[in-house]
Amino acid sequence: MRAQRWLRDNFFAGLAIVLPVVLSIFLFVWVLARITGGVQRLIEKHWLHIPPGAPSTLSDVDTFFLRVVILVAMIAATIFVGWLARNILGRHLIRFGDRILEKIPLFNRIYVVLRQMSQSMLSEKSEMFSEVVLVEFPRPGLRSLAFITGRSRGEIQDKSEGEVFTLFVPTSPNPTSGYMIVAAETEFERLDMSVEEGMKMVISGGAVLPEGRTLMGRKKAPPGHAKPRAAGEQTDKPGASAPS
Repeated sequence: MRAQRWLRDNFFAGLAIVLPVVLSIFLFVWVLARITGGVQRLIEKHWLHIPPGAPSTLSDVDTFFLRVVILVAMIAATIFVGWLARNILGRHLIRFGDRILEKIPLFNRIYVVLRQMSQSMLSEKSEMFSEVVLVEFPRPGLRSLAFITGRSRGEIQDKSEGEVFTLFVPTSPNPTSGYMIVAAETEFERLDMSVEEGMKMVISGGAVLPEGRTLMGRKKAPPGHAKPRAAGEQTDKPGASAPS
């Protein structure tokens, strides 16, 4: 029985270390293959003249390095577009391209939404997921972890008393889905934990708490530290007497 417990404890301890490494490598390779696979097939078809469906003449090592080169080229192209967008001429060209894409039926609906989302998330002045808060949700008496995604403007702000914020309440353990709610600043409580700590807590279902903090964001008392007693308060320890 003792040997079985030893094997079980060591297996799960090792699994906790190995699993994140294996999953990280797998995810990186999967994303690399998905991003660069399509470009590789175009290169093989139009440059190397390999018919579609025919086996590739490239070795596994050549395929890997080709995909790495494609990924680096895509990153460099993105940096160039960003540099271009920060110049006057580049801004005019990008706005001209935006106007053309916005006039394409059906496509423009998807493009405009995705453009606004990316600008909101990647902007240097973005408030999206800027703070972690506690909000009373889904019913009075219960509170959920939420993230501030922005300040409400326009009609929502005009019809509200005081400043209101948009909050995202993620589901656990999958934070990609959740609820968007609008709340006044007096209706939620800001926490000291970082967004990363809050996201870890959501993904783990509350099993991973911010180190050294309670749910309310207050520091935990160190071991052996006694909470100060109010004047006249008696202790439960035997032999102790109330102050005279």
